[in-house]
Amino acid sequence: MNSAILRGTVRARELEDAHATRKVLLLAEALGLSACANHPVDCAVGFHHADCPPGTAGYDDPNRFAAVDDKQCRSYGLTPGTKDYADCRIKLSTQHDKGLVN
Repeated sequence: MNSAILRGTVRARELEDAHATRKVLLLAEALGLSACANHPVDCAVGFHHADCPPGTAGYDDPNRFAAVDDKQCRSYGLTPGTKDYADCRIKLSTQHDKGLVN
């Protein structure tokens, strides 16, 4: 094989490798930056994050009702760890999600 052709082939592969490396680095950088960003989709559909903006479904911490709901279910004579207690907590949680109970 001609040495000029061989050098050209080697150089072409080096350029392809460099281009692929740049693509990987750009992708890694883009993913890293997106991890630092707000969580607009999560917040909009109701997943709670500390940085969700007010007015989004994820702004309110779903655990904010935990103590109140526990007290409410216990007031019915239900004991934590039982099926009835779990059903009570699920019912209250569902009502909070629908905005029926605050």
